[in-house]
Amino acid sequence: MSARAAALAARREALLHRSAELRAELAVESTAAAEGLGFLDRGVAFARSGRFRQVISIAAVLLVALRPRMVWRLASRGALWLPLARRLLPGLITKVQQYRARKRLTA
Repeated sequence: MSARAAALAARREALLHRSAELRAELAVESTAAAEGLGFLDRGVAFARSGRFRQVISIAAVLLVALRPRMVWRLASRGALWLPLARRLLPGLITKVQQYRARKRLTA
């Protein structure tokens, strides 16, 4: 093998190694990005479901039945409580399920 062919083979190996490193790095970063953008997937799934139309219909009825200012006030108060509810509800649901399971065992 000539010196030029050996140099090209060594360069090819170095490039293949670098390509594998970059692919692995991209896989890690894309996983992190996918986790961060999971809420978009849930939003699109919700928009495609039939529940989306129901929510829009309920919102329209509320706007017509109540004054828009009152609806805005209720929505803003709900938005303040939403983060707390998201933290507490899973634990509360677990406790209720455990209580019901114990109740079934004793009954």
